[in-house]
Amino acid sequence: MRTLPTDWTHPAPVIVALLDDPAPADSPELPAFDPGDRVETHPGTDAWMRGDRYGNVVRTLRSGMVLVALDRSGRTIRFHPSRILPVD
Repeated sequence: MRTLPTDWTHPAPVIVALLDDPAPADSPELPAFDPGDRVETHPGTDAWMRGDRYGNVVRTLRSGMVLVALDRSGRTIRFHPSRILPVD
């Protein structure tokens, strides 16, 4: 069995410290969405992979999530603002 070096410490305190930081200075600002805004879903979402690429914002929830009525399926799905992009 392999033994750890005597000066080894667990990295968990470093990870916890990173998680406690509310927002690093270099984190991008998330766009604010208003009802009626046209948006495109992120390619990493299930909706995008199923062909639901575009939709209209229905409303923004108090939690920060955004409800989007998708064009192709007609479903209304909740998205995090980082998973949708405004369409010009």
